[in-house]
Amino acid sequence: MSKQASGFFADSILLAIGRAVLRKQIRDNRSISDTEAMGHAMVIQGRYNFVPQDKINIFCNEVVRAFRYVEQRELQSVSRVAYTRFQLYELTGNSILDTQLIADLEGASA
Repeated sequence: MSKQASGFFADSILLAIGRAVLRKQIRDNRSISDTEAMGHAMVIQGRYNFVPQDKINIFCNEVVRAFRYVEQRELQSVSRVAYTRFQLYELTGNSILDTQLIADLEGASA
């Protein structure tokens, strides 16, 4: 089994890190700049080694993007039942979208 995450799983990881930065912003009751968010991403990378050395800048940029996404997001929840049904249709070849999404969903289920 690969130790690397991709697709939806990688997105979930980045969003979780973005939410952690957002929680810090809320806890500190002050705005976090992109530069500061990048610093937090560097600290997180330094501690946990999410990506290889040559991907650190990309990782940090993605964390900042995820942070800004969750910061600006208005929709806070979606139906798990609907997602399960969506995932089932995608995995069984009844996709209304493309085959790459099916591969991503299969990776997220593994």
